[in-house]
Amino acid sequence: MRVRALQSNFLKWINLFACLAIFITSHAQEITIVDPSGEPLESVLVFSDDYSFSTTSDLSGQVNITDLEKNEFLNFQLLGYQNFRNSIEEILAADRLVKLALDQELLDEVVVVGRTDIKKSDLPFVVQTIDQKKISLTNPQTSADALGQHANVFIQKSQMGGGSPIIRGFEANKILLVVDGVRLNNAIYRNGHLQNAITIDQGLIERTEVIFGPGSLTYGSDALGGVIHFRSKEPKLEFNEEKSLRVDPNLFARYASANNERSFHADVNIGGKKIAQLFSFSTSFFDDLKTGQNRSNKYPSFGLRPDYIETVSNQDIYNLNENPNVQVGTSYHQFDLMHKLLFQAKDDLQIITNLQFSTSSDIPRYDQLTERNDDGSLKFAEWYYGPQTRLLASAKINWYKPHALFDKLIFIPSFQFIEEDRIERRFESTLRGIQNEDVKVMGFTVDLQKEFDDLFLSYGIDGQFNKVNSVAFEEETTTGERNNGITRYPNDGSSMNIFGVYTSLSKSLIDEELRINTGVRFSTAHLNIQYLEDGLIDWPSEYYEGLNSQNQALTGSIGLNYTKGKFSSRLLLASAFRSPNIDDMAKIRIKNGEITIPNVELNPERSNTVELSLSSKAIKQTIVSLTGFYTQIEDAIIRQDFAFENGSNYIIDEGDSLRTVANINAQSGFIYGLSANVKATVSKNIRLSGNINFTKGRSMVEEVEQPLSHIPPIYGNIGIDYENTLWTSNLTWRYNMSKALKDYGGSSDNIEYATVDGTPAWSTLNVYNSFPYKSFVLNIAVENILDQHYRAFASGVSGAGRNFIVSLRWNI
Repeated sequence: MRVRALQSNFLKWINLFACLAIFITSHAQEITIVDPSGEPLESVLVFSDDYSFSTTSDLSGQVNITDLEKNEFLNFQLLGYQNFRNSIEEILAADRLVKLALDQELLDEVVVVGRTDIKKSDLPFVVQTIDQKKISLTNPQTSADALGQHANVFIQKSQMGGGSPIIRGFEANKILLVVDGVRLNNAIYRNGHLQNAITIDQGLIERTEVIFGPGSLTYGSDALGGVIHFRSKEPKLEFNEEKSLRVDPNLFARYASANNERSFHADVNIGGKKIAQLFSFSTSFFDDLKTGQNRSNKYPSFGLRPDYIETVSNQDIYNLNENPNVQVGTSYHQFDLMHKLLFQAKDDLQIITNLQFSTSSDIPRYDQLTERNDDGSLKFAEWYYGPQTRLLASAKINWYKPHALFDKLIFIPSFQFIEEDRIERRFESTLRGIQNEDVKVMGFTVDLQKEFDDLFLSYGIDGQFNKVNSVAFEEETTTGERNNGITRYPNDGSSMNIFGVYTSLSKSLIDEELRINTGVRFSTAHLNIQYLEDGLIDWPSEYYEGLNSQNQALTGSIGLNYTKGKFSSRLLLASAFRSPNIDDMAKIRIKNGEITIPNVELNPERSNTVELSLSSKAIKQTIVSLTGFYTQIEDAIIRQDFAFENGSNYIIDEGDSLRTVANINAQSGFIYGLSANVKATVSKNIRLSGNINFTKGRSMVEEVEQPLSHIPPIYGNIGIDYENTLWTSNLTWRYNMSKALKDYGGSSDNIEYATVDGTPAWSTLNVYNSFPYKSFVLNIAVENILDQHYRAFASGVSGAGRNFIVSLRWNI
């Protein structure tokens, strides 16, 4: 009986506690406010319609609404996010979760860009940003593809494993690539087409910033056309006082039908109070790319791959392609790793270490594999790049300490190792040519900022030190025997050291409606090249003693930003430069009876630009922007006949007499262009956008005017977005106008890969859909819905045909 009594009393206490718990939870109600990715939002202003209730969210994004009735409405406001209003009853029905949408228009103004994290609205440049949300929706396969889809950037491709950005008619070593504040351009970045952008894993990118126009003031050499800054994800600390550690995993897998892509990405953030780490891994496999089958009746065979060469047991076999729309010789795979560590040493001192590694399989050079001899037979059995390997190790030290000389200091030391290999063999030849290039780069940047009321001062120094090692072999495929070959760069090593110092001032005038920006930079570069006596080329004796070259450049800019109500404008006058590198100075190129030799008197290429940008929000929920620019080019580098110091203009190569040529400063020219962008919010759920880009360029060589290379035809896109709480959809029409052969420039425009008339006009229709559910996001897309065949200007490979894309993302 006593046991039963105890059991009865125990059950009564259980019931009492249960009722009490139900009472407490039904009255102590808390809601959580998060951003679109599910991250808690702190300091959100929350208030009722009559302002009788007002508070802000805590570190966990939570707000207590215990004393409020279900039929009351709450308002939510936070800078950078759209205002939101909803009833408490509906909030409770949505698991007490309030998700605020980003105010993209406002974010575009307050977002910081570039190495020095300057507010976009304070810069005199036109800047476009590509955030993770855009990348997640369209699922580009590479970082180059993301640029082509979401920025006013044209992408040239020589092979599927590549993508060379063109900005305002500048390409390759005339555009500066930067990742996390570290310049990627090195001593062997060439003048033609560069495919290095694909070594940046798009799975780890938080945001890409495209800074249009001359960027030499802050970044130094190479930024003639603009700067592309890839900003990778940052480790996140745990700020919730009730938790000691946060773990944020993120996974996605993607399949695309056009090249049978299989991609997988995983990253995880582990954050404590002082230390946070981010680990990232990506791998992608791409089979041969299938292009569109619907061609113009005028060019029915353009872009077809009717035959290819396969090597089996050292025997070259000529094969007919069962499906000529499949571009045999485009497949490759890629592998990327990243680790970041954030150490919050003090409130005003933060240190971030950054380790990135990227490598690939051999990447076939598709355009070369389709070249033919005079009799119509294929020329090469093999032509590919060896694994493209990039290693980056850097640190970023942010010191926010008010000081007589600065308020903020950013110091970024870095080391890079880059490996580039080229392998080629002609059809039925037993000799395989192999060229290996290794580049080691040490670099540093120091940026300091000081604010005096309405005056903002920036200044800094930077340096980059390149060491190039170049070897070459001729390999007998049947025996494996190797003999020395002619190296791409000097065979005893070469180096390029660049150093710069800059300062800039920014001041607000007329009640902050007008901001003036001005600055100046001085840069110097020193190159050294060394040759060995290997007997393959009989160089002059002074070459074996070493050759040196040094040059300087002084550049500056002045810009005006004016904002009045819904109207804003930017006016910029700026100069920029590109110091000649080892590829310009000393690349050994033997072709058509010619050999390039060094020219130590080579000077920097220079440009002077004036541009005007206008933006208006006069029409409700619509932003219209228009930018025009004109760039004068001076001392552009071209290849011409060139003699040694002794007057000789021939050299002996294994008994053959070769005429000597060299790069010289002999070309001038101009580029002008216009771009227009429109963004319109039609309703709460529907947005429209569109852009068009026009560029024209001419060069002058020996007083003869001719078209300038790297100038794309008119291009752009038009899109419509629909978004609600259940799904997001985007329909985009991408278009390129035609370019006639008479408007082609030099050899970089690859006239041999065009039609008899030039580059035909083309367009694609694409649809992208995103379906979020709790911690998962399913993406389904169809690109090139009409299966059109197209090939971008100057490209040696055609674009993808109808492409079905499916991806699944998971993050918490």
